[in-house]
Amino acid sequence: TAFIGNRRNFRQTVTAGYTQLDVSPVSRLTLRGGVRLEQTKNRFVEYDPRLRREVLAAGFPITAAGRATTIPGLEYQYFSQPRAVRTSDYANLFPSALLKYRFTSNFEFQGGFNKAISRPPVDSLTGIYNILEDVQRVDAPNADLEPEHSKNYQARLAYYFGNRAPGQLTLQVSQNDIRNLRETFDYTASEFGEEDPDLQTYTFRTTRNSAETRRFRNLELSYNQTFGFLPELFRGTSVNLSYSRTYASQRRNGMAPHRLSGRLGYAYKKFNGSLGGVFTDERPDGVYGRFREAVLQFDTSLNWKLTRRATLYVQGRNITGEPLRWFDTPTGVAERRQRILRQYQEYGANWNFGVKGTF
Repeated sequence: TAFIGNRRNFRQTVTAGYTQLDVSPVSRLTLRGGVRLEQTKNRFVEYDPRLRREVLAAGFPITAAGRATTIPGLEYQYFSQPRAVRTSDYANLFPSALLKYRFTSNFEFQGGFNKAISRPPVDSLTGIYNILEDVQRVDAPNADLEPEHSKNYQARLAYYFGNRAPGQLTLQVSQNDIRNLRETFDYTASEFGEEDPDLQTYTFRTTRNSAETRRFRNLELSYNQTFGFLPELFRGTSVNLSYSRTYASQRRNGMAPHRLSGRLGYAYKKFNGSLGGVFTDERPDGVYGRFREAVLQFDTSLNWKLTRRATLYVQGRNITGEPLRWFDTPTGVAERRQRILRQYQEYGANWNFGVKGTF
């Protein structure tokens, strides 16, 4: 049954054209504009399985979900009818614009806009109808599912360090307006367009495009530099820091409002190593009320060059052994105001030792 359920016959043809224009009205200013046109055509060939009553009438035993339990039964249920052919197509226009202005040789501003899409995964577009007769439901793909559309706005200020201490300091803000977000939805048979009389009382569960538009905003401040101006012993010291603040117009699973990461590196002669840490704020995880606890984890990497081709290394992940926790919020209480432990994982630190060679 896994072979029957997972096999796909899917062809997607994308025809595209693109044009771009770069203009520099003054030496410090660069303007870039472009547009891309895409035509997407999808063709799906899917199984057209027989219903429970047909399989029973043919003398094959079935499960409570209506699926045959023997190989001959499965062959009759899924292979005895011609496959159904479904098609879909859509066209998209993607404009883009970029402005770059250099205040000095080390300090610049960039601003841009573009449109983009996220195509649906194949499993959401095509596959077998999973008829669950015990609960009167059909889990079905949706060949008419459209891509998610986004409008992306970005602005960035960057200062570049040069000479003996290369690196950069950047401030970036972005906004993404997304429509046609994919979501799971239940339809009646008539709403789904199903004409089979045996399925008219069933609920059809599938993926559809949401009519709502969601907005995501992000601010990121980052700094990285190698301190080549220090005395020779410390000249291989480097620092990398980053902070991001993220907002959304609606609750989104996995989105942490605050994230802070940093790494301190050092290299001298045959040795190089680093120590890094990442703090991730509390974030939603599932239905409303479920969330994942904030976590701070550290990792390290140490390397000693034995020969031109061989290096001794030590790598450590989550070196403080920080556990991971997921929580539920009691019914009737605002999310995260109170917490009940739902899941706990503690794997401890993970260390790797070895010698690697380059040939």
